[in-house]
Amino acid sequence: MNINPRNVERGNLTSTITIFSPIVIDIVIMNANVGMYLAASDVILEIVDTDHLHLELAVFTKNILNIKIGQKIHFKVPEATKDVFNAEVHLVGKSIEGNDRTINVHGHLDDAIQQKLSTEMFVEAEIIINSKKGLAIPSEAIITENNKNFVLLLDNKKNGYSFKKVSVTAGEKSENFVEILPSTIINAFSRILTKDVFDLAN
Repeated sequence: MNINPRNVERGNLTSTITIFSPIVIDIVIMNANVGMYLAASDVILEIVDTDHLHLELAVFTKNILNIKIGQKIHFKVPEATKDVFNAEVHLVGKSIEGNDRTINVHGHLDDAIQQKLSTEMFVEAEIIINSKKGLAIPSEAIITENNKNFVLLLDNKKNGYSFKKVSVTAGEKSENFVEILPSTIINAFSRILTKDVFDLAN
């Protein structure tokens, strides 16, 4: 309690005491008020160690066999920002939690990211379970007509820019990008329009 017994023996009593935390913390819940009676079993406050924020994800059991330590995590905080942050799988739980049958996955954050986030934030995350190299363009650069995919390929830039519509074969897809399989027309050096494609094509 940080009270000097000798001062008590001398009759030097105090109406206040200072509670010291063993760590650098943020107070997230305060249950006590001035003048309030507290029993020995009461929880006065809840503290969080802000020196080590981490990510806690709930993964459905049907997907858990694909999750391994060291995999990259991309996540965002929809209520606060559109920025996408990076983390890494550090620990995969072994027990099933709750009625929704999920397993906890623990992710570690970079120190620079921790300064931008706060405790108790809800996140949307995706764990990268596989990756490959390939040609990819933003999803909005694809034009789909009659179940076929097209892009606008730079044809000429003399006296302004002109484009021609070229058929392409799409491969893997992510949230924002589409893989384009190389052909005799499309390769890594092709210059493709990626913005305002729909307006120009029509």
